[in-house]
Amino acid sequence: MSDSAVLKGLAHPLRARLYYVLFARGTARATDLARELDAPVNQISQHLRYMAKYGIIEEATGLATDKRERVWRPASSMGLAPDPDATAAPAYEEIGRRSAHATLDAYLTNARPGFHHANDITVHLSPDEVEEFANEVQELLLRWNRLGQDRNAADPETERVTYLTNVYIHPLPAD
Repeated sequence: MSDSAVLKGLAHPLRARLYYVLFARGTARATDLARELDAPVNQISQHLRYMAKYGIIEEATGLATDKRERVWRPASSMGLAPDPDATAAPAYEEIGRRSAHATLDAYLTNARPGFHHANDITVHLSPDEVEEFANEVQELLLRWNRLGQDRNAADPETERVTYLTNVYIHPLPAD
């Protein structure tokens, strides 16, 4: 996926939120997403088609219950992770920057008593160990993502909230 495709596909704040909710759910119809995001269905449908145009999401063929219904899913089961050989890294960095700011702002604005799940934890690792660590963290998050998708599919009536996690594994910057 090119820089421009990623940036165009997720440039609008509602499209970014749509992507995150859709990734957490695994699949969803525009009506499901509109209800969760408290937005008009026609606006959600338009944004979903736009994201599909840029290859960020795709239609989940075979899951619709009738010919008028469209069920959507993320194009990648790995989330928005750039291909290391692709030229899209700057676009993913920009999306990550926006996501981090939005997540921190939401966390600080909507902090609830008794709900404090933010950590700054440092680890001291070799280059090989950091690769192993990063893979384990990604596997853990993807396992919980799939578990949430499976639970939602089995019991869609249970109230669930979409949580956005931002994990940055990088060397400690020098002063």
